[in-house]
Amino acid sequence: MSKILGLAVFTMAAVLSCKDEVPPLKSTSCSETYQGRLALKGICMNYVIEVLDPINENWVEAEWVNPFSEESYTNAFRLGSVCSFDETLEEGDLFYFEANTEPFEEEFCAVCEAYSPTPTKTLYVRVCDDASN
Repeated sequence: MSKILGLAVFTMAAVLSCKDEVPPLKSTSCSETYQGRLALKGICMNYVIEVLDPINENWVEAEWVNPFSEESYTNAFRLGSVCSFDETLEEGDLFYFEANTEPFEEEFCAVCEAYSPTPTKTLYVRVCDDASN
C-alpha cells in the first residue's frame, strides 16, 4: 500500500512540476512580399489565394470562377506549398507572403486526394511576418 501511495505522490509531483511551454512562433522575414487573401479553404489543402498586390501576371489567373459556386476571384492561384502553409489562417484572412513557381523546400507530408476546385496555376508560398519590400 505504501508503494502505491509513494508512486501516486511521485506522479502528482511530476505532473505539477511540468510547465506548459508553448514554442515561439517561427518568425519569417521575406525579401519580396505580396499581400494575399485566403479566398477558399477547400478540402485536402485545395486552397485558393487571391493576390492583392501587383504580381507577375503569368503566375496567377486574372479571373477564376469556382465551378461549384459560380463565384469569381481575381489574381488567383492554387496553393502549392501545402505541407508548410500556416494552418491558423482562415478564409478571408489577409497575409503577406513571398512566392515562387518552384517549392522553397521539399514537401514531405501526407495529403488526401479528395477534389475541390482550384485554379490551374500553382504557386508555392512562404507566409511572412509583414510587408518587407
